[in-house]
Amino acid sequence: MTMTVLREDGSAVGRWHHDDGDRLVCTLCPRECSLKEGDRGFCFVRQHSSGEIVLSTYGRSTGFCIDPIEKKPLSHFLPGTAVLSFGTAGCNLGCKFCQNWDISKSREVERLSSHATPKQIAAAASQHGCHSVAMTYNDPVIWAEYAIDTALACRERGIASVAVTAGYINDPARRDFFAVMGAANVDLKAFTEEFYQKITYSHLQPVLDTISYIHHETECWLELTNLIIPGANDSPDDLQKMCDWILSAVGDSVPIHFTAFHPDFRMTDRQRTDPESLCAAMDLAKRTGIRFAYVGNVHDTDRQSTYCPDCNQLLIKRDWHQVNEYHLTPDGHCPNCHYILPGRFIEKAGTWGARRLPIAMGPMATPKAANRAETSLKNIKPPDKPRPLASLPPDPSPNPNAGEIPVSTDAKSQQTAASPTTAPPSPLQIDKLTPQHKQAVVKAAATWVAQAVAKQPIKIEPDSLGQLTQRIVMGAFVTLKRGETLRGCCGVLGKPMPLAGAITSAAQRTATDDRRFAPISPSELKHLSLEVTLLGPFQEIQAKGQERAEHITIGKHGVMIRRGKNSGLLLPSVAVENNWDATKLLQAVCSKAGLRESAWESDDAQILIFHGEPMEGEMADLLPASVPEAIAEPISKDELEAYSQLAGQNIVAISTGGTPSYVAAHLTDHTVNAIVLSMQWSRDGDDENAPRQGNALQVSFRPGVPLQSTLYQMCQRAAQMFQQERFVGELKVGLTLGFDPALHGFGQKADLEGVNTGSRAVVISDQQHCGFAFNPEKSAEELREDLRRNLPVSSRDAMLHSLHVVSTLPHVMSINAPTPVAAQGARPAAVAGKFYPAEDAARRGLVDGLLSAEAQAASNPLAIMVPHAGLKYSGKIAAQVWQSIQDLDNRTLLVISPKHTRQGVNWSVCPFDAWRLSSSCSFETDAQLRDAIAEGLTSVELDAGAHAQEHGIEVQLPLLERVAPNAKVVGMAIQGGSWEDICTAARELAAVIEQQDTPPLLVISSDMNHYASDEENRRRDRLALDALATGNPEELNTACIDNDISMCGRVPAMLVMQTLAELGLKFTVTETGYATSAESNGDKSQVVGYAGALLEPA
Repeated sequence: MTMTVLREDGSAVGRWHHDDGDRLVCTLCPRECSLKEGDRGFCFVRQHSSGEIVLSTYGRSTGFCIDPIEKKPLSHFLPGTAVLSFGTAGCNLGCKFCQNWDISKSREVERLSSHATPKQIAAAASQHGCHSVAMTYNDPVIWAEYAIDTALACRERGIASVAVTAGYINDPARRDFFAVMGAANVDLKAFTEEFYQKITYSHLQPVLDTISYIHHETECWLELTNLIIPGANDSPDDLQKMCDWILSAVGDSVPIHFTAFHPDFRMTDRQRTDPESLCAAMDLAKRTGIRFAYVGNVHDTDRQSTYCPDCNQLLIKRDWHQVNEYHLTPDGHCPNCHYILPGRFIEKAGTWGARRLPIAMGPMATPKAANRAETSLKNIKPPDKPRPLASLPPDPSPNPNAGEIPVSTDAKSQQTAASPTTAPPSPLQIDKLTPQHKQAVVKAAATWVAQAVAKQPIKIEPDSLGQLTQRIVMGAFVTLKRGETLRGCCGVLGKPMPLAGAITSAAQRTATDDRRFAPISPSELKHLSLEVTLLGPFQEIQAKGQERAEHITIGKHGVMIRRGKNSGLLLPSVAVENNWDATKLLQAVCSKAGLRESAWESDDAQILIFHGEPMEGEMADLLPASVPEAIAEPISKDELEAYSQLAGQNIVAISTGGTPSYVAAHLTDHTVNAIVLSMQWSRDGDDENAPRQGNALQVSFRPGVPLQSTLYQMCQRAAQMFQQERFVGELKVGLTLGFDPALHGFGQKADLEGVNTGSRAVVISDQQHCGFAFNPEKSAEELREDLRRNLPVSSRDAMLHSLHVVSTLPHVMSINAPTPVAAQGARPAAVAGKFYPAEDAARRGLVDGLLSAEAQAASNPLAIMVPHAGLKYSGKIAAQVWQSIQDLDNRTLLVISPKHTRQGVNWSVCPFDAWRLSSSCSFETDAQLRDAIAEGLTSVELDAGAHAQEHGIEVQLPLLERVAPNAKVVGMAIQGGSWEDICTAARELAAVIEQQDTPPLLVISSDMNHYASDEENRRRDRLALDALATGNPEELNTACIDNDISMCGRVPAMLVMQTLAELGLKFTVTETGYATSAESNGDKSQVVGYAGALLEPA
């Protein structure tokens, strides 16, 4: 295969295209973009230039990093070895959930890219002892010429090449590309054409063709990945079809990795994939006959390890991406039964471990010949220990917070520090600092925060801290707040460091790098308070178990936990501000570390305490006079108008079948924090004075979104709407862009001081809803109230930001929220096979075992509370409640459940006419009550989306099938809400109930506290149940908030209790039973509580 032809500008002449009049059609992938001179394709990196298709990113990379091969993921290819990974920019798919969107959607190639030739990459891999090079981060298909040349250069050195790809490629490019690859992981994103079209803007069949081709027509080792996205591609039916296809198309020995989704890019309205769903998918694959299925993006050693499918012998044990045990024989056989494990293996597993080592590509020294055989990957020997290049950064500290940023000092201070006669700096006694010292520290920190916000070099002036500058501390944290709202908190720790360096590092990270928040805006600096905490030496608590809490003094000690790869730290002030005792502080630091609350009691957990000396001040009193309060205008009016015109042209082109402009090379791409695409149109017959209007809204406070690709995809969605409406008429387009986000707080409590509505918009948002308001003629307070009136319960008091705005319109108002989904017929079962058996006989058998033959139906309650976990956990408690009720059959049950998913509206009533449990069992809905609730409760909407995957109501149906098969069920799912919202809804619900001939039985669907130890869970649940017994919903609310009780049905319980009060009905609470999940699975370290209760007339 010949090397690629390069042009003088460094771009590569593309290999796969054909002429179409004055256009060239790029045939690399199934999009087959038709490009006139100067046009770029959907991928952005391939362009029609001077009669040729060229690849503009040849030789350019977004970065290089040495990873474990298991991270790709590849489990049957050179286990334990190091792989040099790199990528470029652009992508030929438009996945809404893209995890590397800042690379794949980048339109600023020069800004993102460094340069490296194929031979330089091969040399770097050889010199660092890497067995392979991976083309990853973005899809290498779109830079196939660069990838192929790199693979050929690697082959000359006996280094394998790996492609991590979505497989969206045409023949003959497919043949050329995979002919040089040693391994490929193909991302099979789903198994429906609808998913590929709507979520990735592509098609399924070409991907299936690629998978089949790799397996049957090449020597390339193949593994598959399927990212499980809740509510999008995780239905058991679709997974079964996918596994059936894999088995029939490529056999039982192609590994598949089911990986966990986390919300990102444009799909932040879905919850993270729970481990149970991954396990269910893996088990389904194995039942289907696929021999090698794994889970990923979660910690599950058993399900990430490889076992012999014939004798179940452990062959390769993995802990995350690290190989801990390797039992294959040198020729790749199981040592027990001699089964030949499919894959590409070396004599011994590599020893790279789980490290991730970024490298800088510089001039390469001629490396020594690598000890590799070029004829067979099976014979590759483990490499020697990697030798660092001069261009490599030092090996990173195991503690991610331990590094320091470079700072500049004047020449005199540098000479002093370097002088051999200067005494080494001594430790700083932080508890002996004078008020003057503390004031100097706070003022210096404020200056350095301001410099970082203004993107100025951070400079340590000689007199900033005086004699304290080089004194040694064990760490420092800088905390910024706006009122009571945390705005940022980062630090450095883990090794002795000079005071000035520690504070500058913490200040810079807090100002710009706290990933929980948007970077600090210049506009908010003077409204913030600042606290600096200096850390003394860390001391490990030697006591074991619960005795560790006795060694912590609240107000004096901060706490750090280390367990395995997890670590977390809380400053001394956190416990004081939250009124915690030592036990609660330890539980909280476990949660911050991503551990169980009780992990601090474990012997393998290391608990360290430290003294932290806080000092604070108001930024307004500390800032230097030269700090700007606003950013420079990020985009010109002419450029904004050009983008607006481009959007209008693209909408018309797409909706009428024309050719859109995928990219605008003449316009600068920007990373923006908000885009509002406003449209106004009319059709024949419309009132010309009342045109139709609509907005598309995209908001991302961190890290932002790429303007060109995001705007194009917003135009695609708008065009789809116009195509469906068969629109022919006049279209006017406006464009509003948002930059420089500032966080003000939450809803009504947000501090809006200093918001200039002439240049800033107000945004209220949570994970599902977003409201954007810009109007220079209104105050910030008025804009906030406009948004709150248009946002639903629980979202109207969400996080409030302001944004610097540039707009082609005088004012803009846009609300982005789920659209209620209408539905008729029967709601299908959503959690059958997960929360209870799907088969009729098995389900009924399980329920019959939960029911008591001695139960007495002696109660006539006003309301009840039942748990809603899987029936094997909570079914017995729920059954006790249902069996206690007189004349339950034929009654209407109003079941009010918390909303556990992100789908649908916040407060809803299920619109279906029936609830189907199975083909042989369903429950009718009381349509009159359902419609009355939807009409009478201002905060409630009919919405099938909110109920599509909700289990809180459905899990009661198997029990009702046995105890009340003729009952009618009305289901509400509610998420969040203030006490004011609950009181309003209770008044309205009481009015609806008063109009019913027979009042429904109110049912609170709720589990109790989640995921504490059994002992602690029982303690918290007792507090909540005692509060419930008072009959006062505010008492229950206070108990749950003050004691951190995660009772998921707290709001449903408060709504039911307050509704009874509005009806003038007094009640007593009788508990019918209590249990925790430990009674079913034996695990007392992390449990969920379940309680049943009758709310009976007093």
